[in-house]
Amino acid sequence: MFTIKELCKDYIKDIEQIFSQAPWYKSHEIFDTYYQEHIDGTRTVWVGFNNNVISGYITLKYKSSYLFFYHQNIPEIMDLNVIPQFRNQGLATQLLHHVEQYALQKGYQEIGLGVGLYKDYGVAQRLYSKKGYIPDGQGITYNYLYVIPGTYIRVDDDLVLWLSKKLR
Repeated sequence: MFTIKELCKDYIKDIEQIFSQAPWYKSHEIFDTYYQEHIDGTRTVWVGFNNNVISGYITLKYKSSYLFFYHQNIPEIMDLNVIPQFRNQGLATQLLHHVEQYALQKGYQEIGLGVGLYKDYGVAQRLYSKKGYIPDGQGITYNYLYVIPGTYIRVDDDLVLWLSKKLR
């Protein structure tokens, strides 16, 4: 059974250690930044636990760097990560649902997120689609700037399709 708790300073060292073993790199600085933004109230961070073991996390940034979300006052779900050995057990779904309910209680009517466009993001793309997230209709961005048709763009983590979901 998974439990979800808001980030506290005591979790940071464990999160860093656990995610240092994951197949993607997360620097110490990113978690320090998340914690500071959590304290400042510009982002909320939740940590998922499986039997008291940190298994994943998710963040909600209230003012997105993506201009369409920013101007529409759509908070952005960022950095949903689940440790590989805890995947396919429902934690990502629980984290998403938790954040959606939190945003709804805060008075938001819509929530958004960005997802990468290459194969490594395939599982996330399918999850978001199953959970009701649809493209926002603005196209794709690279480093938060709209991609102009006919341009050549590097396919990496900064090439993003933006999705949103109405909350009820």
